[in-house]
Amino acid sequence: MGRTLRLLIIEDVEDHALLIVRELRKGGFDPAFERVETLQELEAALESGTWDAIISDFNLPSFNGFEALRTMQEKGLDLPFLLVSGAIGEEKAAEMMKAGAHDYIRKGNYARLAATLERELLNKNIRHERQQSAEELTRHREHLEELVQERTTQLVKANEALQSEIDERKRAEEALRRATQEREQTLLKLEAVLENIGEGVVISDLAGNVLTMNKEALALHQYESTDQARLHISELRETFELSDLQGRSVPFEEWPLARALRGERFVDDEVQVRRKDTGKLWVGSYSGTSVCNKAGEPILAVINLRDITERKRFEEALVRAREEWERTFNSVPDLIAILDDRNRIVRVNRAMAERLGRRADECVGLLCYATIHGMESAPDSCPHSKTLADAGEHEALVLESHLGGSFMVTTTPLATGGINGAVYVARDITERMRAEEENVRLNADLAARVSELEESNQELEAFNRMVSHDLRQPLNTIGLVCQEMDMLCSDQNGICKKSIQVAYNGVLRMNTLIETLLNFSRSTHGNLRPEVFNISDMVKSVVAEVRLTEPDRRVSLEVAEGVTANGDPRLLRAVLENLIGNAWKYTGKREEGFIEFGATEVDGRQAYFVRDNGKGFDMADADKLFIPFQRLHDAEEFKGSGIGLATVERIIRRHGGRIWAEGEPDKGATFYFTLGAPHSKD
Repeated sequence: MGRTLRLLIIEDVEDHALLIVRELRKGGFDPAFERVETLQELEAALESGTWDAIISDFNLPSFNGFEALRTMQEKGLDLPFLLVSGAIGEEKAAEMMKAGAHDYIRKGNYARLAATLERELLNKNIRHERQQSAEELTRHREHLEELVQERTTQLVKANEALQSEIDERKRAEEALRRATQEREQTLLKLEAVLENIGEGVVISDLAGNVLTMNKEALALHQYESTDQARLHISELRETFELSDLQGRSVPFEEWPLARALRGERFVDDEVQVRRKDTGKLWVGSYSGTSVCNKAGEPILAVINLRDITERKRFEEALVRAREEWERTFNSVPDLIAILDDRNRIVRVNRAMAERLGRRADECVGLLCYATIHGMESAPDSCPHSKTLADAGEHEALVLESHLGGSFMVTTTPLATGGINGAVYVARDITERMRAEEENVRLNADLAARVSELEESNQELEAFNRMVSHDLRQPLNTIGLVCQEMDMLCSDQNGICKKSIQVAYNGVLRMNTLIETLLNFSRSTHGNLRPEVFNISDMVKSVVAEVRLTEPDRRVSLEVAEGVTANGDPRLLRAVLENLIGNAWKYTGKREEGFIEFGATEVDGRQAYFVRDNGKGFDMADADKLFIPFQRLHDAEEFKGSGIGLATVERIIRRHGGRIWAEGEPDKGATFYFTLGAPHSKD
């Protein structure tokens, strides 16, 4: 249950009154209310009931907010009076505030209603306590003056009778003692009252001398005792400086105590106070008044003050939080609507308003199913009706033709002590559904393409078997015939010998080409068997094998130690054999060749490289390096099949990496390659 509240609502539209009550319940109140809409009903309600607060519309059929406020004031009632209207401007609202209304809230913007009412109820209690304290202080002062006057009269009479009667003198002395005791008790009571007031109290004489401060005021001003606080008002300027809430300095003549000394009465003036020597800063709420004697002459100035620093911080934080919530609410791309329990729109975000082609405030109060769905009743497909029925969260895919697309709609209950609405969130998934449909189509196309590739691979494998068996068999026969013919030719017949050698060399080249094509095919098919291994050791092994082909060549080798790689060692050995073989081949014209293997970092990934000081190449031809049978140098000068680098590129690509080269004619070349996550199949 919320906090009990006896509320009088001046409103001619019942639904508006119910909206106010619902908002207060959301804010933690449990209002018992009565709605009136004429001046006679208002007067009767004020006469017959006891109320905590009044909330009033401004324009009513037979009277307005000014008359309602004046009626309450004429009854002598001090109640929070909040003006809730959507039909008056800021100027009229300001006139109402000057007339005594405590705050103004626009209809439809009820978010701060509960907090505002809470604040004004608190202020009402503070005013009531302050009035009671002032009345108690006045009663004690009047009682004290009466006692003093009475005892003074008794003393005069006692002195007049002293000469004639000693016993009468003794009685007078005893009466004086009792009067003094009573006076001291009265002063003690006054001090107790001051100390038990829940806010600071400062009392000064009319000359500007501070007479006393209660413990709350002493603590706030950082005084240890009342003696330290007994200063003239002018001396306070040396210790404190005052400014308004915007930081502008407050002139000394406008300080609260200075105003009270001039006889001004003010309530809850908010001022920033800083103690110069300690730097302590607080925001104080000051009220000032004068205490008068029986003749109505002011004799004291009294200041009541409260430290409202934390309250101001809370209010500022509340404003910031609301602003942040507003920005977040309106920046969300999803369509959001807050609905009440009768399917009416309470609020929409910017995205929803734009989709509906209205301003956000124009959507308030409209029926959800008519505005959002474009229907005469709530559709079964939208889950917000279920949320209002069972207080649960629901989600559904809804085709909203009125909003122009397909939406994933989520609804959650909006409740304060019972279901009173729902939050409707619609995410436009039209493009996503189209993308999913396109993805299904692409997957189907891909599956068909994979099937075609598998069929092509099978045909390629059959071709490889044919090349391996059917083509090599006649080549082997031709080779044997060439050897037999070479044996039959006499040593003197050089032309015969040369012709047979040319034919035999052609057979050898054809065998080499077939073997090269088979190796190229194997490099792009079959499963990878990746493992982590020392690639530096593999480089040394490959170089040792290459040296055996030309043991007399002068070639320097530099290999970085301890470099590891993650890949299929069999295929990566083929990569190194091709790269180092090329480096060995193209440094053949150098008096002393140089080959280097190492690793570096490129774009955050480890890259391996093979560098040489050989023939090099023009970077304008770099894109031809990895094309099968593309050669940048003369085939007679540098022997080769023209498919080695293409094989290397396929193997590196299967390992999820890439290969590239940098070079310059006659200044060598460097081949770089990276390895990614190996794929099991091409």
